[in-house]
Amino acid sequence: MIKTLLILLLPLQLFARQIYVSESGSDAAAGTSQATSWATISKVNTSSISGDTVNFNKGDTWYGTIIPASSSITFISYGAGANPVITGFTSVVVWTNLGGNIWEGTVSGGLATCNMVSINGVNTAMGRYPNFGSANDGYLVGQSGSNTTTIVNSTLTGTPNWTGAEILIRHQDWSSNRGTITGQATTTLTYSSTSSYAFSVNHGFFIQNAAATLDVQNEWYYYDASGTKKIQIYSTTSPTNVKVATLTTLVDMTYTSGTAK
Repeated sequence: MIKTLLILLLPLQLFARQIYVSESGSDAAAGTSQATSWATISKVNTSSISGDTVNFNKGDTWYGTIIPASSSITFISYGAGANPVITGFTSVVVWTNLGGNIWEGTVSGGLATCNMVSINGVNTAMGRYPNFGSANDGYLVGQSGSNTTTIVNSTLTGTPNWTGAEILIRHQDWSSNRGTITGQATTTLTYSSTSSYAFSVNHGFFIQNAAATLDVQNEWYYYDASGTKKIQIYSTTSPTNVKVATLTTLVDMTYTSGTAK
């Protein structure tokens, strides 16, 4: 008698795991149930996960970058409450009063430059001169200049001296660019910029990211103090709930076909 052997081929997805991650978990745990959840993004990034679903606990927050190890991972949430948060913000909680309503704190793990600061849950602009809402919508008028290196405005006096600050120039109605002010001679600013557009007379500019710009509640200035990243904030009281962006990427989708939810 000839017997037939039937081989049942089951889809690989049937063997997919449910992985759980919560702030109260442990990276030494199995991670395959809510009771044995992992604790960190680092554990997720360094584990062999393929075809699985990673569940982040609602109401929890993690700092870091998710780097999927496979192109077939699904990220969802579980539990009750607010959606889980993956953040690149670092909190600044210790402040030194420098006087004149200026407060300074150290940013642990700060980036070379900073473009995003949240204060009391609100994304807050850095200090600028002129202030937003002043004449010309907060722009100085470039009255003359030389190609892409200098710009002149007669209201500038040299005090304060803006050397080291950033300049944002509207080269054309449709184009603006940031540069670094490398020197000032009374009404003339010298700057370096990567823009290919030359300065255009009567187009606007403003100055930002300098201590001298701070004169409005919660305006900030970020700088490097001999390798230590610092932030200064204008505030009538000690700043609270200040978070500074210290990551540039929250999800590194090396595997672009992966599923993120």
